[in-house]
This record gives sequence, C-alpha cells and structure tokens, in this order.
Amino acid sequence: MSRSKWAGVLWLAAALMSVVLTIVFRTDQVQWVVTIIAGVAAAIIGVLLIWRPIAGIATWSIVVGVAWLVIYAWLTFQQRGETVAWTTDVFLGALGVIAALVAFRQKASAGESA
Repeated sequence: MSRSKWAGVLWLAAALMSVVLTIVFRTDQVQWVVTIIAGVAAAIIGVLLIWRPIAGIATWSIVVGVAWLVIYAWLTFQQRGETVAWTTDVFLGALGVIAALVAFRQKASAGESA
C-alpha cells in the first residue's frame, strides 16, 4: 500500500474515533462543534488521499494536521484535570499529526522522484 493510502487510512481512523468519542463523551458545545468539524475535515482528507492521491491533497493534509494539533493541544490543556479525557486527546492529536507526516513524506518522495 502506498504512503498516501496509509495516510488516508490514518486520517479516516482519526476522524472516526474523533467523531465517535465526541458524540459519546463531549458535553461542551464549543468542543463538540470544533471536534466534529475537525473529524469531517479529516475524513474528507482521508478519502481523497485513498482515492485521488494528488499532490494538492497532501498539502491540505498538512494544513489539516496543523489545525488538528492545535485543536487537540487546546483540548488537552482544557481537560488537564481529567486524566482519561486528556490522554484521549493526546492520542487523537498524535494520530492526526502522524497522518499528516505520512502524507508529507509521500509528497516529499514524489517530488524527489520527479
């Protein structure tokens, strides 16, 4: 499987976990809206990386990865008193960053071979 497909699968996993955990556990309206929007963006990037892995999608993956990191760092800080909540946020943040890095590596290696 190519790196772009791996990145897509990682983004889809992050999106699915983010949305499910938000629906089940989050009660704050701002957190709910922000994480659902981030999850939808991650799912779109994931699907595009799997089915249409063009260079522009990798760039958008990096943009979403930076936003994802900021969102989940903010959530981790906000929920620092709740161990389970912030460890889940750290895990989800790391998963999104890893997906963005895999897409970046794909973009970088595609640029080197051109």
